[in-house]
Amino acid sequence: MTESDFQDYFMLILAVENASMVGINITNITSDDNTMYVEVEKQNNETNTVISSKVRKDLERKNIEIVVKKYNPNTSNYVSMEELKETYNKEEAKSDGCFVIENGKIISNNGNELDSFIDKTQKGYQGTIRIVYYNNNKQSENMYYNQVLVTDIEYKGDKYYYKSKNLLIDFPGVETYENINDISYLEGTSIEKIEDNANNTISYKLNSVGGQQGAICTILK
Repeated sequence: MTESDFQDYFMLILAVENASMVGINITNITSDDNTMYVEVEKQNNETNTVISSKVRKDLERKNIEIVVKKYNPNTSNYVSMEELKETYNKEEAKSDGCFVIENGKIISNNGNELDSFIDKTQKGYQGTIRIVYYNNNKQSENMYYNQVLVTDIEYKGDKYYYKSKNLLIDFPGVETYENINDISYLEGTSIEKIEDNANNTISYKLNSVGGQQGAICTILK
């Protein structure tokens, strides 16, 4: 910016502290009466930790909110997650080509689809998988658990992009959980397969860019 630019503009500078946010760029800036909204988006192959933008002074507000634009996995082969209803049943999921699990057991037509997806992506091939998990255990009127969880995972470039949502979750005390149906996003570098011989299960977890682990699913051996 030149000295004359500062008559009508100001410089906004963002410094990244969280490793998961390395590589962000400013994509849009808007304001309402009280707040200026700065939309940022992660860019593949970018490593910048400090970004700046020349902003018109009429957009300046006392409050600033950073809005992180999430990457949505490419699920063009499936119905949009946002359009799915809580009545989405296992036969529909199987017909749609999803990897389907019911009470820990794989019931989809291709029982090796998840392992095949991991093997291919570890070799650098891009791909997408949708996992639909049904948990419908009921022991009594007061002891039950009913859940439909949809998870999309895309491998693109050198990262896994994870998006997950509960279509249905119903169990005693569920009303105490806030935002239970919100969509979760995560970016990861690898998928870990953990075998638990004591419980006869295999768990799949996404190792995220920021060092967290995101649960993908657990199946019975």
